[in-house]
Amino acid sequence: MIHVLRLALLAFGLGCTSTYAQSFSDDFNRLDSTAVGNGWIASPNDSPGSLVVQSGALANPHPLGAGTVYRPFDFSSDGRIRLTFTETNGFNGPHRFENAISLFSDGIQDGVGLHVFFTRSDQGFENSQVDVRINGTIIETQFSTFQYGSRIDVDFAYTLSGQVYGSVTGAGFAPFDFSFSSLSLPSGTNLGIRLAGGVSMTGTADNFSVTPIPEPATYAMLLAGLGALGIVARRRRINGLATSA
Repeated sequence: MIHVLRLALLAFGLGCTSTYAQSFSDDFNRLDSTAVGNGWIASPNDSPGSLVVQSGALANPHPLGAGTVYRPFDFSSDGRIRLTFTETNGFNGPHRFENAISLFSDGIQDGVGLHVFFTRSDQGFENSQVDVRINGTIIETQFSTFQYGSRIDVDFAYTLSGQVYGSVTGAGFAPFDFSFSSLSLPSGTNLGIRLAGGVSMTGTADNFSVTPIPEPATYAMLLAGLGALGIVARRRRINGLATSA
């Protein structure tokens, strides 16, 4: 019986380890430096210092276009990514924004890998869109009406079978769900954040997190462990009743 209990605890522990081994988060709440730090590497295609930590967020305050930071990441399982994008500007109306998450990037070169873009194409909201690009080529675009005037919260998953699906939420517009499938995933090992910038406007990213989505085998192992624990508890209860009788 003790052997069964040990197996159950081992199965439970393996399930938990598989679930959290590849987690990473960053709230960019740096109080002592504007450097991005925390393992992020600036793209060599950007001007030095294009992305900085500013007011507790990753920011692109420069009028030089987009900036990107990358970090190595283990893409050996499906994953879930969550973050907040914001855009502010000093003009009398919204402008074009293109922010993105880069997955499976080879090296730290812009445009290489799989990118999930969240874009507003003009000064109206009717052309907001989410698109997937692989090595710089747009694979598919899905149009929305999310408003990029203040902030949007992004929550999406990627799978090793070639799916990207999730939602965009925020104030002033209905949640927008998107889904892309049958994607040919690159083989790179870097994860990145791309932020738009421009004259009199600032793009930021905050509350970034990525967590693995357990495979079915992990759930099966976890359930098996819990089931074994239940069996042990039931036998102990029955033995206790028999002893008292």
